[in-house]
Amino acid sequence: PALAKRRVLLVEDMPDVRDAIAAQLEEMGFRVTPVSDGPAALATLDDSDDFDLLITDMGLPGGMSGLDVAKATSAHNPGTKVITITGYNDNPTASLSEKCGWKHLRKPFKRAALAEVIIELFEQPRHLQRNDRTNLH
Repeated sequence: PALAKRRVLLVEDMPDVRDAIAAQLEEMGFRVTPVSDGPAALATLDDSDDFDLLITDMGLPGGMSGLDVAKATSAHNPGTKVITITGYNDNPTASLSEKCGWKHLRKPFKRAALAEVIIELFEQPRHLQRNDRTNLH
């Protein structure tokens, strides 16, 4: 499909969760670069600017939150789509993600839910996409 071979930067500190999400994405045809924290994500972004999608956990080690990673990614490459994920029932995180034009998933999630959110992001008409970072400062 049209989404196959798109590049995904996956930021998740828990190895088992990171591996499971990466496997789901690879089964969908994505090329996945998994990293465990914010500094590793930024280093990866510095080396490559052609990621189509960032999926980041909101609670990360290394001195950067998932919000920090998402903001840096959007600043580096405004065309990169963003999905934030968390295991907490955190409505402010979901609201912030939506305000920024990002999507949010609560862990654990099924592959079908992940696929649905990805399709929504990539098939959303251009005039409805937002990249409003004014509320992030």
